[in-house]
Amino acid sequence: MTRDRYRELITTLLTVEKMVEELEDYIVRDELFRQLIVHTPWGDELPKLSLGGLVERLNFLEKHLDELPPEERERVRKARDAYERFVRQYRDLVAQRFRREFKSYLHSWKWYLDELRENPDKAADYPAEVHNRVRLTTLLDEMERLHLPLDPEQVQLLEQLDAWLRAHWEPGDFVWVGHDPEDYDPQKYWYLYGRPRVE
Repeated sequence: MTRDRYRELITTLLTVEKMVEELEDYIVRDELFRQLIVHTPWGDELPKLSLGGLVERLNFLEKHLDELPPEERERVRKARDAYERFVRQYRDLVAQRFRREFKSYLHSWKWYLDELRENPDKAADYPAEVHNRVRLTTLLDEMERLHLPLDPEQVQLLEQLDAWLRAHWEPGDFVWVGHDPEDYDPQKYWYLYGRPRVE
């Protein structure tokens, strides 16, 4: 494992642990994103806590569990267990917060695609904007896993946006800078492999 990879994994683990630590206070307050300070051996990180952000990081760590030493693997398992207990304890609030976060990212994604329709030059911004679509997938998957109710109108809107993007899509290379294509199946994450083509 390279130094950069080790740093990425440990920084993500420290971030997850900090997020889990804040969950109970976070969920009872009316905030969607909470600014955190995470101390790492390489300096301070400033991530924002949200349920989707935590799930995304936990999934990443579990996907690469075999790259971590045994002690760190156990820390990942403890963080997962703490998250699952939290979800059971605050299920209704968790469902509400997931829906709010989904709506927020859906609004951002729709705004970008609307801009793209009007101005084809916005296609150059796609690699920087596609994180919104990835987070929507993360939120959908997690809400389905936990059997939490989805807003049918929001799901329908996402399907409509996907249909438009597919109709204006040029398949190609993986475009999400700073991320490993091996973590993203091309069938499921088709929107990461190529670029929009708008005339």
